[in-house]
Amino acid sequence: MQAHDIQIKDINQDACYEGYLWVSDRQRPECFDGRKKLSEQINLDQFASNPFIVEGFLYKDGTSISIKFVDGEYLVKEYTEVIVDEDKVQTYIPNRMGSNKLKFMQNWTLVPDVNCAGFDVLQPSDLIFVGFNK
Repeated sequence: MQAHDIQIKDINQDACYEGYLWVSDRQRPECFDGRKKLSEQINLDQFASNPFIVEGFLYKDGTSISIKFVDGEYLVKEYTEVIVDEDKVQTYIPNRMGSNKLKFMQNWTLVPDVNCAGFDVLQPSDLIFVGFNK
């Protein structure tokens, strides 16, 4: 799996993503089931200023995109070559999204720990969205 920072404009709007985008002026997130192109459902170019995407997660065929708006700027990360291991998938109950449960995989990274005599310990790093559990 590879992870890299991207911009909103770099998201492939012709892909059929599963996931959601929660826009700042809406009561509920906009959910996508993966059957239609993103461009047919929402125009990402409109989010350069207000309204803005507060949070979003998109997934399609081994590519996961995380969008967060923090301190006035977008933090967008794309994970490619994601291999979903169902034994490592965690499901979460979402807020205001109906019966769809969110599926995530937790990534762990080995980090030296001074409290463990300098031995490497696993620490959670990335939480990767891998679709809905319907």
